[in-house]
Amino acid sequence: MSEVEADITESVKKTEQIEEEIRAIQKEIHSSGAINANLRENSRFRRLEKEVADIDKAVQTLPIEEAGAARTEYSLKWEKLKEKEDKLKAKVFQ
Repeated sequence: MSEVEADITESVKKTEQIEEEIRAIQKEIHSSGAINANLRENSRFRRLEKEVADIDKAVQTLPIEEAGAARTEYSLKWEKLKEKEDKLKAKVFQ
């Protein structure tokens, strides 16, 4: 009977060892999933960072000073022409 008990004890120990190995493998699998997600996010971040840099470079090439001057000129002309339009409307509707 002690031989059977020894076999059972040995089987229980082997089962516990196998279960521990399974838990270790599952932990590793879970960890690798998190690592893959992190790598995907890093890749996405780098792609977005490059897009931002490209947009920033494009904005730097825009003629902002010229646009400001053109807007000022437009505003001045618009005010004068609006006054002229208002005067003409006043004459028509009198």
